[in-house]
Amino acid sequence: MRIYKKWSSEELCFIAENCNKMKDKELAALLSERSGSKVTVDMLRRQRRKLQIRKKRGRPFKGEKICLDQKEAQT
Repeated sequence: MRIYKKWSSEELCFIAENCNKMKDKELAALLSERSGSKVTVDMLRRQRRKLQIRKKRGRPFKGEKICLDQKEAQT
């Protein structure tokens, strides 16, 4: 059984402002607490796609800066 939710403009703005700062799972948990109704990750992703907001694919780079130029490596 699917859960249908009418999204408020405040919730949609919250998604748009925080989608690049947080993971979908974290956003769904926050929206569930705020709205009082259950918001799943799939519901959140569907709304993000309807708003035409894309996230970067893959894992974020957490390593040190890689020097490709040998002159920079020596200094």
